[in-house]
Amino acid sequence: MLEWIYETVCENIWVLSITCVCFLLSKFYFKTRLIEIQDNIKNNSGANDDSFEKCHSPSCVRCRTHKEILVRARTRLSYQAYTGKPKAEDRDSNILKICTDIENSLHQRFTQVEGEDQKPGVFKMSGLEAKPWWDEHEIEDFHGLQFSEKVLDDIKAEFFELMKKSNTEDTVQSLWKVNSTPDGMWSICHLMDQGRPTKAIEQCPKTWNAVHKLSHLLLKNNLFGNVAFSVIVPGTVITPHYGPTNIRLRCHIDNNSFSHSVIHKGSREEGIRAVLMIDIWHPHIDDELKHVLNYIFSSDL
Repeated sequence: MLEWIYETVCENIWVLSITCVCFLLSKFYFKTRLIEIQDNIKNNSGANDDSFEKCHSPSCVRCRTHKEILVRARTRLSYQAYTGKPKAEDRDSNILKICTDIENSLHQRFTQVEGEDQKPGVFKMSGLEAKPWWDEHEIEDFHGLQFSEKVLDDIKAEFFELMKKSNTEDTVQSLWKVNSTPDGMWSICHLMDQGRPTKAIEQCPKTWNAVHKLSHLLLKNNLFGNVAFSVIVPGTVITPHYGPTNIRLRCHIDNNSFSHSVIHKGSREEGIRAVLMIDIWHPHIDDELKHVLNYIFSSDL
């Protein structure tokens, strides 16, 4: 009798053990499949949401730190409310306006005008004229943006030397950032990155000198201000995407908070396409607003 009980228990233990192992394996399998499905859904849902244009810099305003930047701006704005600058009558209206814009940007509560494809990824300021392209007579001191032939030759010479050194010197190669694209390669070398000059100006002193003469137009010490060489190789496709804010224009002159894209269809023999990008203030932002915006979006993180 005892032997029969022992044999029965042993058989049941084996069955139970096999059942448990099968259950654990099936649980692991379905959990793994669930993760794969969730990843696929996440990847597919982000296919049209700038997924190809995000860089890998952990401090990039457009790609990585949206919420942190806006929360910090909101906090700084509360400090600004208790200072004596700008003047009280301007300060109150500006602070109330920007506070509302920050909250709307945090929660993506934008009023979309029919036919207007403007969706800045970080901060949208209300009340600014919205159009993707601007004429020269609409930009204050536009003639300052028109470099002489001598200056353009200097810029091109420094750029080609920068490209040459990038192939042989690690310190120069490290100045370049690469944005993800579905095809080809999109590289950027910042002379001013999020409001701060970079080491690249040592390689391009004449270019920086020419740009710095426009300092009254630049977003200096402002997270949304950049000056950079942007380079794409033949076959590169930069899918439609939006810039981080509408408080700036990007020379050539456009407002990159509107949807924009780039395709280089040229052959290898035709070479790269290179552009010197310069961010300037939106022409309808006055000095009082610039003061507030520079403070809350200061590069001094």
